[in-house]
Amino acid sequence: MSPELKKLMEENVEAVEEFKRHHLKKVEELDKDVSELDEDSKQLFERVEMLEAKASNPSLSVVGGANREQHEHKKLFTDWVRKPRGAEENRKLSEFESHETKALSRKCFGRRLCRS
Repeated sequence: MSPELKKLMEENVEAVEEFKRHHLKKVEELDKDVSELDEDSKQLFERVEMLEAKASNPSLSVVGGANREQHEHKKLFTDWVRKPRGAEENRKLSEFESHETKALSRKCFGRRLCRS
C-alpha cells in the first residue's frame, strides 16, 4: 500500500471517529431532551385526567358559586320530579326558587334595567 493511500485512510478513519463523537454528544443531548419532555407530558396527562374527573364529578368542582347552586337546584328538582305531590319536595323546591329569585332581585336593585 502506498504511503499516500495509507495516510488518506487514516485521515478517513479519524474523520469517522470525530463524526461519531460529535453525533454521540448530539444523541445524548436529544435523549436528555426527550426524557424531560416525557416527564412534562406525564405531568400534563395527570393534570388533564384530574380536570376531566372534576368536570364529570360536581362534588370535585368548585364548591361555591353558581356550580353549587345549580347542583343543589338540580337535586331538588329531580327529587320533586320523582315525587311531584310530596309536600316536603314541593316546600324545599319552592323555598330554593324563591330564595334564588330574591337573590336575583337584590342584584338588580338600584339599576334602571335588569335583564334576566
